[in-house]
Amino acid sequence: MKKSDIILVLMLLGVLMNVSAQRTLPVEEYYKYVTNPNKRLASDNITKVKDVNDVFRKFYGFWKGTYRGKTYRLVMDNDTKKSDFGVERDYVVMRYRVQDANGRMIENSISTPEYPDDQKYEVRSEYLDKNGNLQMFFSGGKSDCGIDGVLIVYVEGGKMSVTLVPQYQYPCDNPTIIFPPKESVIFFRGF
Repeated sequence: MKKSDIILVLMLLGVLMNVSAQRTLPVEEYYKYVTNPNKRLASDNITKVKDVNDVFRKFYGFWKGTYRGKTYRLVMDNDTKKSDFGVERDYVVMRYRVQDANGRMIENSISTPEYPDDQKYEVRSEYLDKNGNLQMFFSGGKSDCGIDGVLIVYVEGGKMSVTLVPQYQYPCDNPTIIFPPKESVIFFRGF
């Protein structure tokens, strides 16, 4: 056997060993890594966090709700992205449109001909907690005067509850409140 053949065989074995060492983690197990600073995806050879059991499906679709005169419309969809650390993850992506009682647009991150939006702001899921609630980081909308926090999203049947747990309020006189802090907005399927 030639030296070049031996090198080629060793390289192929290395690639095969690397591929076989890669693991996929179900999204419903990801919270164990997010909530435990001692657990690392890389140390467990996890290269993908995937919705292998279709647990995100209940969140997908069009949702409509009202709260204190505001009308909310949500579009929940899926996406897959690779992180800076090389881990490929499945996400739930939320886009929203909020109007006041007079139909005036408060904020729109849904791109439609009727309400064009060049920024396409979206909310991405962080993880599914051990109770099956979706945790999504919300950065206060496109306004520089809003409230950041975690959206807790719970779905049962055709009903969804979204609650903002505030983490930071921008220092301003009149903040734009997209999701009310510590109160649930109830949504039903439809648009």
